[in-house]
Amino acid sequence: MIINKNKFYIIILFISFILILFFRFHGTSYKFDQNNCKLPMKWKHAAGTFEKIQLATKNKYCGIEIDVNLHPDGFFIAEYNDPLNIDAPKLKNLIKSFPSIKYWWLDFKNLEYNNSKLASSALIELSKITTGKIIVESHNFLGLFFLDTSNKFVFKAYWLAKNSKWYLYFLYLARSVFAMIFINPDFVTMFSHQVDGSDYIWVGSRTRLVFTVNNIETLNKLFFNNIEVILTDKLIP
Repeated sequence: MIINKNKFYIIILFISFILILFFRFHGTSYKFDQNNCKLPMKWKHAAGTFEKIQLATKNKYCGIEIDVNLHPDGFFIAEYNDPLNIDAPKLKNLIKSFPSIKYWWLDFKNLEYNNSKLASSALIELSKITTGKIIVESHNFLGLFFLDTSNKFVFKAYWLAKNSKWYLYFLYLARSVFAMIFINPDFVTMFSHQVDGSDYIWVGSRTRLVFTVNNIETLNKLFFNNIEVILTDKLIP
């Protein structure tokens, strides 16, 4: 059977396109430095004040998580709801005060397409004042897509949304698969109860970061499922 040259080129292009999509979906697995923190790593949850970070440092947490908002003037504040809260600590001041923190997990509450460029500039400035890694978490699809994390110290984390309702399963699966392909995040974050052996179909080979774990039994179960980093309120490194 003779294949028309044009059809042959179309087939090659189609196969190449599929391979590129699969490569994007598969992603890469980030390797944490075990010289800095013993696995599984316990990072402090909701440490958005000077006092909480000071206590986390005293207890030798190498990573912390902070809920942040981007102020309209282009700087981050440690604040859950209000981006205009002038009394909230500035993230820049917190990072400057604690150079020993190796990982900063930022739960970016108000990331969206409209402020992604401003946020990208703010992240570049933050990366200049720390030797630690900055992980920016969000579930806003367009915001994460346009967020510039080309700096080697800044990473994207896609918050994985699953739903227990069986009739919505496909929609959540599709959204996650699209996020892996188009956003291509460095990490995926999820609740501890979401972790299972079939997570590859959602997130490819990406490293999963899990919250919030406060007992040893759950921690051991997660480590058995190749989870290396958890957020905690109670467990001490």
